Amino acid sequence: MKKIILIFCLGFLFCGCTPIWTPYNIQRNFAGNNININGTISEDNTTITIKKVSQNKNSYTGAIDIGISPPVQEMTGQFPIFNHRIIFTTEKEEDFSFIVPFNTPKLLIVIQTETDTLKLRLSNKIL
Repeated sequence: MKKIILIFCLGFLFCGCTPIWTPYNIQRNFAGNNININGTISEDNTTITIKKVSQNKNSYTGAIDIGISPPVQEMTGQFPIFNHRIIFTTEKEEDFSFIVPFNTPKLLIVIQTETDTLKLRLSNKIL
């Protein structure tokens, strides 16, 4: 038993002491596509990955605007927001990944096309 604990501790030290986990995972249907959104928190930021799977030939293709923000603090006068644009093509499956400068346990995200809007609240299930 002591060997297992020692191996675990050494592995933890060699792999890094920086906490990294995937707290955000949400699936939705958006503009005729199934999307899966994951977030991985690291030291000072969060990596967002989006996987798109087209449902059929008529699924939306084109620009997708994404806005991400931590919840607004009471009357601080600051509203940090990160904007990003991705393009859905005619490929059946696509993966997108980008880094946002927030590592908060909750994020607000708005995903928008010319005609459709999806608003989500992502919560860290681990914290």
